[in-house]
Amino acid sequence: MVKTLPPNRKEATLAQLREVPPAQLVGMAEVMVQIVRALPPNAQQRFVNGIFEVSPADAQFSNRVVQQALQQVQLQYQQSEQIVGTLNRIYDGNRATIDGMQDATRHVGDMWWHTLGGDCLDRPPC
Repeated sequence: MVKTLPPNRKEATLAQLREVPPAQLVGMAEVMVQIVRALPPNAQQRFVNGIFEVSPADAQFSNRVVQQALQQVQLQYQQSEQIVGTLNRIYDGNRATIDGMQDATRHVGDMWWHTLGGDCLDRPPC
């Protein structure tokens, strides 16, 4: 795509891309590929054209697509946070139940120990 840009735009675009750290550039490319794959075939080239601002209409289209993708990511993130919060509450509830059951079991064991004539010399106070 960069090859089809006029020389001055091509050089400006390449200069911007050279300033981006390689790892960030790879991440950006992966996101762009995912977006392109999610678009219908008749919109893919228009999106790529918009990224390189081939025309104002294409650039506006790409901006809209990227904004929609960001909104979806934010929604998924919020949903993930809600799921994690729910799982944490379930875990905390289960942990409290297990702790209560362990305490009750120890108490029953202590009662049996005393019933059978045991003392608390080698165990913590009952």
